[in-house]
Amino acid sequence: MKRKSFIAAGAGSLAIAGALPSNAVAQTPAATAQKPQPERFGRRALVLSGGGSFGSYQAGVIQALVEQQGVKDGEPLDFDMVCGTSIGGLGGYLVATAQYSALRSLWREKIATMHIADLKTPYNKIPNSDAGVLTRFGAAISLGLGAANGLEGILDNAGFHNLLKEYIDPSQPVHLPLYVATTDLTRQDGKVFVRRATTPAGLPKQALNDRLLANFRSDFVQIRVADDEILREVLYSTAAIPIAFDPGRIPNPEGTAFDQYVDGGVTQNIPIGVARRCVENLQVVLVDPPPSDKPVNYTGLLDISLGVFTTMQRRILEYQVLLAFAESTTILPFVPTIIRPQGNLAGSFVVFDDQADLTYNYDLGYRDGHTGWQPFNSTLESAQVSQ
Repeated sequence: MKRKSFIAAGAGSLAIAGALPSNAVAQTPAATAQKPQPERFGRRALVLSGGGSFGSYQAGVIQALVEQQGVKDGEPLDFDMVCGTSIGGLGGYLVATAQYSALRSLWREKIATMHIADLKTPYNKIPNSDAGVLTRFGAAISLGLGAANGLEGILDNAGFHNLLKEYIDPSQPVHLPLYVATTDLTRQDGKVFVRRATTPAGLPKQALNDRLLANFRSDFVQIRVADDEILREVLYSTAAIPIAFDPGRIPNPEGTAFDQYVDGGVTQNIPIGVARRCVENLQVVLVDPPPSDKPVNYTGLLDISLGVFTTMQRRILEYQVLLAFAESTTILPFVPTIIRPQGNLAGSFVVFDDQADLTYNYDLGYRDGHTGWQPFNSTLESAQVSQ
């Protein structure tokens, strides 16, 4: 297969199958010799990738699913679990708690007004041409000094925390088990937090997930409960892009200190490692189009740092895809399907205040959601995303 066609053929497979936990290569034969459980067969997981403001596309897809399945607020979609990373974790929570109207209003009305990605004071004067040369120069010097003296992120996280206070209510019943991928920076490892199902419809699904996950070594899938006390901080942490946002802080399992957490995309931007052990059918919503040969140029500190982060994520997926497919053919066969945009979405994934772009991406996701899931083959050499 030619290099160019190989890249195109592997686009969906890289994104989906490459999201095993980063320590998968270190497992012993005993850990990987587990037989697939028949209880997995026929079960389905909804998987939402990271993508910043491109979460508006995912929200449009979800609205289409809600209409197709004929459910309303308080009624779960027909899945056995929801998995999310970064902005997919936030959307995943609103899906797991069946708050579809809230998800729609967030992206079509509210988020553009909530100052999610404003620069911290005084750095917000740097791009402001009306601030004066000396003021902007002073802000740039302040940023440089801050980076050398404990500055953890250049964006103000107050808007994001306000969003979480308004939209994340820990008292909401959980209809579908939710698994959120994060990165424990303190321990340099990926972690998955579960928001456990609490409703009569969700409890049997949660119990079966627990049983299936118990068949694997605990260090292969490291899962902690996102209880009421840490739920919002978990959802903040999964989306805390390094350099852009301050890390989140979550108590360690021993309760002796706080670990620093950053974006789950550092270790698994498509969090399917847990899902593949609990279900047979993975239905994944991606926000990135198939790769192309078009070069991308970055300007400015934040833009460059985000470009580095995106490049890192894609390379991680490439290195992990071979292992994922090898396992799927011998141990855990799975049926993955995707919905993804076929071209670049509008705007930038770190710009949340342009409602026109958010609405455009939402409407595109809504259309693609009604178009339906696209399957691909499970062998790397012949993997082709169905168009």
